[in-house]
Amino acid sequence: MATIELNIPSARGSQLNSLIVEGAAGGPLVMMIHGFKANRTEDGRFLQVARALAEDGVNSIMFSQAGCGESYEDFIDYTLDNSLSDMETCLAWMKEHYHTDDVHTGLIGYSMGGRLVSLFTERHPEIRTLALWAAASVLDTNDFLGNDSRILRQEAAEKGWCSFYNAFDGQTLRMNGILLDNLDQYDPLESLRKYRGAALVIHGSRDITVDKSASFAAYEALKSAAHRKLFIIDEADHGFGAWENRPELSEKLTGETIQFFRNYL
Repeated sequence: MATIELNIPSARGSQLNSLIVEGAAGGPLVMMIHGFKANRTEDGRFLQVARALAEDGVNSIMFSQAGCGESYEDFIDYTLDNSLSDMETCLAWMKEHYHTDDVHTGLIGYSMGGRLVSLFTERHPEIRTLALWAAASVLDTNDFLGNDSRILRQEAAEKGWCSFYNAFDGQTLRMNGILLDNLDQYDPLESLRKYRGAALVIHGSRDITVDKSASFAAYEALKSAAHRKLFIIDEADHGFGAWENRPELSEKLTGETIQFFRNYL
């Protein structure tokens, strides 16, 4: 098993800071999509899942979305359109270089990454296995992570971008107005209603960043999935223990995911 860091050219000419955990050439593939302003491994949890699955021959890829983590781009380039395009790029790259198995392809998405992978399943009905970690399947139309969405939209309509205060790190960032348009434009629940593979929905009982009702809505939308499971981790907040130095909560998150992919990928 090898872990490889590399830059993959994006469709817009940037470089995607990527990490691949090798399983077997021609084997299954899992693509892991981090959350809003997070790092590509989600504090190592993605890497833990990838290394466990590599023992079964599964290849994994994760990358830094624009303006997040190890990305070379500015945050103003962060839009759902760009992230979805970068997912297409990474999927195609893995198929070309590792000849990954179309029949056994899975996605894991954390928070906003969960919103993205839900949308991606509609574009790729061959996706066989899906895991949503505290997915932002439903968002408050008047509040975006503590910012008044109406003010953000008004400013973006005037300038093309708006000032966004990120409470996670205390920074004020230039947010692309296209991101706000994308949040209105794409409905992840509608995509999940069309999904036919296996789906695991995980949420923390104490999550106040993305209310667990979003995962209940995602689980309800997945009625046509071949198999679906809702797993609530008691006492976990949005960080699943990473913010509180409670590794046992992250172990529940990764352990449940590993077992699910071993059963259904």
